[in-house]
Amino acid sequence: MDIREKIETGAYVPTTAYTPETRQAYREETSRLEAQFKADLLAELGITKHPKADALYRMAWDRGHSCGFSEVVSEAEELAELLG
Repeated sequence: MDIREKIETGAYVPTTAYTPETRQAYREETSRLEAQFKADLLAELGITKHPKADALYRMAWDRGHSCGFSEVVSEAEELAELLG
C-alpha cells in the first residue's frame, strides 16, 4: 500500500480520543503515527539514507501539515526533485 492509500484509510489518524484524562496517551499515539508517516514518506521517496532527508521532511511538514498529510506528501515530492 502506498502512502496516499495509507492516508486515505486513516493509517495516521489516532484512535485514542482526546480528553483531559487521555491527553498523554493521545500525544504519544500522535507522535508515534507522525514518526511512522515520516518513515513511510522517506521510504517511498527512496531517500531514507540521504543526508538531507530530515531537512527535506521538516520543510515539507512546515509547508503542508496545516492542509493535511497529503499536502505534506506533495511538498516532499517537489522538494525531493532537488536531491536527484
